[in-house]
Amino acid sequence: MFVPRHAGRGHRRPPAGRLSAEHVVHAGYDAGEIERAVQAQMHHGRYAPSQIYYQPDASQAIVDVLASVELYTQKRFHDASPAVIKNL
Repeated sequence: MFVPRHAGRGHRRPPAGRLSAEHVVHAGYDAGEIERAVQAQMHHGRYAPSQIYYQPDASQAIVDVLASVELYTQKRFHDASPAVIKNL
């Protein structure tokens, strides 16, 4: 996977605090640098899948939270009478 890095950075690391898998190559916005990064990735071939963001049963945990919270609506909707709609 190729990910452009911030133009002002002179290194190939992700921005501070951002995780990226070991097979992600960070490159600047320079066309030559981008081309070299893409060529290197294509030359390497397929990588093993990354589990960097994997968490077992994540979807079920989300379902459980959503099922247990009280729904909140900020706006209230009212049906307009046909006479009001006609005068719009």
